[in-house]
Amino acid sequence: MKLSFTTVRTIAVKTLITVFCCIIIGLARYGVSIFNPYNHLFIFVMFALYFSMFFFIMRDMDLK
Repeated sequence: MKLSFTTVRTIAVKTLITVFCCIIIGLARYGVSIFNPYNHLFIFVMFALYFSMFFFIMRDMDLK
């Protein structure tokens, strides 16, 4: 498995775009309460981060 700078950069950019889109949707629907870690709506931010990173790492890594 080769990890290059371009692969890391691609994964980081795609993850940030996905997190940004989920934050925009969460803000439009629920307001700023999605940024309170003690609120159940914080999952908009955390799930976007965790699952998009997992998805893009599995998809973009060369697992040969």
